[in-house]
Amino acid sequence: MKHYPDQDVSDNRRSVRRRARQLEQRQRRALREQGQQLLERAARLLGPRNDEGPLPRID
Repeated sequence: MKHYPDQDVSDNRRSVRRRARQLEQRQRRALREQGQQLLERAARLLGPRNDEGPLPRID
């Protein structure tokens, strides 16, 4: 198989694109996990505490 210099360039471009895509996927995954942790924390902070019991009725 004959080797063309352009082949190195296109291989390099593909490699760079693949690495960029992998980095983006890792960042998206990290953001998703961070968002999930924030939601869980907010639910704990905003949810009823154990010592409060049921909320009083307002008639």
